[in-house]
Amino acid sequence: MKADTNYFEYLCSMARLSSQRYRKYRGLLRHLYQVEFRYIHPMDENRVFDAIDLRREYFDRGDVGDTASVLEVLLAFSRRIETEIMSDDPDRDRIERWFWVMLENLGLLEDGIYDSEEEINRILDIWMDRKFTKKGHGNIFSTSKSDTDLRDVEFWWQMQRYMVEKYGN
Repeated sequence: MKADTNYFEYLCSMARLSSQRYRKYRGLLRHLYQVEFRYIHPMDENRVFDAIDLRREYFDRGDVGDTASVLEVLLAFSRRIETEIMSDDPDRDRIERWFWVMLENLGLLEDGIYDSEEEINRILDIWMDRKFTKKGHGNIFSTSKSDTDLRDVEFWWQMQRYMVEKYGN
């Protein structure tokens, strides 16, 4: 993906990277912007469509390509969570919350990991190749109560189970 500095900065602003809490992760986000998202479960193509829609909105044009970076996918997914699941409180914007939750769940925010491209790639490969555990260790979402193997269901379904388990009905 061709890097566009202004667009990358826009994505960083969605993640609230300028806040003191997250500034140290700039290199991580830059790397996530450079890694192309891939998926195995056919329904996860929807996450790519969300990311393309995000890019299309920013550039205000139709043809913006048909692939997406990991950063775009995670931010677009976070936005989808906020607009579809959290729509009962439209005055709040928790896009960055869901984004950072997913990175935390992946283990990308741990010291020594977020600044190692090799470790980041290893973690992303586990996630995108669905080599995480049945309950989701190594995934953007995990559950402890569901008997469903998370490797067999789309990310949207995983998120819904995670939200119910973590935050209640």
